[in-house]
Amino acid sequence: MLLENKYIRICKIVFVKALLKGFLDLLFARRCLACGKLNPKGPFLYLCKDCAETLDFNLNARCLRCCEPLIGSDKDSTDTCAKCFGTKFYFEESRCACLYKGAACELVKELKYRKGLYVLPDIAKIFAQNPQYFDFVDNAYLVAVPLHGKRLKKRGYNQSRKIAEILARQNPSIRGVLDLLVRVKDTTTQTMLDRQNRVQNVMNAFAVNPKAECDKTAKLVLLDDVMTTGATINECAKTLKKAGYKNVSAMCFAKRPL
Repeated sequence: MLLENKYIRICKIVFVKALLKGFLDLLFARRCLACGKLNPKGPFLYLCKDCAETLDFNLNARCLRCCEPLIGSDKDSTDTCAKCFGTKFYFEESRCACLYKGAACELVKELKYRKGLYVLPDIAKIFAQNPQYFDFVDNAYLVAVPLHGKRLKKRGYNQSRKIAEILARQNPSIRGVLDLLVRVKDTTTQTMLDRQNRVQNVMNAFAVNPKAECDKTAKLVLLDDVMTTGATINECAKTLKKAGYKNVSAMCFAKRPL
């Protein structure tokens, strides 16, 4: 009898949630950010099922440092690749939730440039669908790549920290989000720069936050929204390593292939 009543209560909750979702979709229509389909069905709120299936989780052979996908079925994942060979990395290894193309690209643009905080649950679901994610962040503190004060004021929030916050809320194995770094140099955007100029652009751009404290042996995972060459996140790792932090890795939502 108790089991029957519990089953009835669960059915009622599911029914009410479905009814509420349908009502909200009627009043505030959602569109797939990639194709524009109205009120898309599937696991995501702002990606339809067809567009979601185009997400590339970069699970094949890849560089374990810069996350670059390696072309060729005969290749295995490597500690470095031809595109980052010779680069001194200050983080142990890196992971990405997916590659920066198609649907993933649209989610980033919506969050970063259109104040689309409502896409954060979809971004968190994409992380959760990547089987490498959970082991990588287990028992770790997330450290978001900081924005300079001018850019933070203009945008209103740090998109990387917002991603870190929702991941920490939804994944109990993450110990929390720490503001261990501050951006002391107002750098220009990295988008149009080559690898060498990217490194120069962010050199000495970060400092350890004197107000933040953390065990120097704790597992830290630096988090950024998009990684291309890894210059920005590597400079962050360099700053942490110089301050004595021992265990630093890197993670991004989307890797932009070179």
